[in-house]
Amino acid sequence: MKKTLSAILACVIILGCVFSLVSCGNTLSGTYELDLIGGVSFEFSGKNVVLTIDGIFTDDTVIEGTYSIEEKDDGSLTITLDFDKNKDASKYEGTLPFVKGTEGDTDYIKIAGIKYVKK
Repeated sequence: MKKTLSAILACVIILGCVFSLVSCGNTLSGTYELDLIGGVSFEFSGKNVVLTIDGIFTDDTVIEGTYSIEEKDDGSLTITLDFDKNKDASKYEGTLPFVKGTEGDTDYIKIAGIKYVKK
């Protein structure tokens, strides 16, 4: 009886570790930028995201929100961005196609087909 209980407890602990590692797999860390005049950057930390829109003739717009990444049945990824109600952020939020990759030694993400490079 004692052996069986120990085996069950060990399985529960191992399963808990596996689930905690899997849940951390779809997070981002760091700042990803689009290098254009009036550029855009996303700073990811945990499940939080800060969107910065560089103003060409005005001050930068900084908007805080949350995000989640999900894998679809076909293996593709989507990112859901949810920002505070702000007209400047409305074109960046919602559930969008997502890709994460590396070219050479540069990490990047693509949100709705637009490439952002990690800084």
